[in-house]
Parts: sequence; structure tokens; C-alpha cells
Amino acid sequence: MKLKSVYIKEFSKIGTIQSRKTIEYNICESELGDFTIYGVHLREKKRAVIVEKIVNHVSSDYCKVLDILQFLYENSVSPVNVKDIVEDLLHE
Repeated sequence: MKLKSVYIKEFSKIGTIQSRKTIEYNICESELGDFTIYGVHLREKKRAVIVEKIVNHVSSDYCKVLDILQFLYENSVSPVNVKDIVEDLLHE
């Protein structure tokens, strides 16, 4: 599996409302037989803690997966929620 970084979002510490953290929104590429299939990979770094989530086999359409990553980035989706949101987006 290959990862390609597409977006990085940095969050500032805002009192007790929000912690300082960074979320990376990556596209992952896998070979499935003769096909290339793409998924999404999110990595959240908060102090020394890293949380990662991969949603494999989202689509063989690279542009569609890029659109999904853009949506996730623009809506500040975290790794905790990414699987459910991607599934919802695919079933619209």
C-alpha cells in the first residue's frame, strides 16, 4: 500500500475548547489483481499520541476518492468518524 499526502490541517489550542493537533488526509493506493483501488487514510497527531484510520477499497476512481478527501478535509473529519462518513458518502 502506498500513501500520498493530500491535505494537512493544523488546529490551534483554544483554551478548554480545542487542543493543538494536526490531521493528515492521505490517499492510499493498493493493487487488487490487475486493478488499482484507492482508499483514504487519516492520521491525527495530538501531543505524543497518534491515531490512524484507513478505509480501504473506497473506489477505483482516483478523482472520486480525491473529492471524498476534500470533503473530509473541509469538514475537519477526524479518524474516529471517517469510516461512517465515507460509507455515507458512497451510498448517496
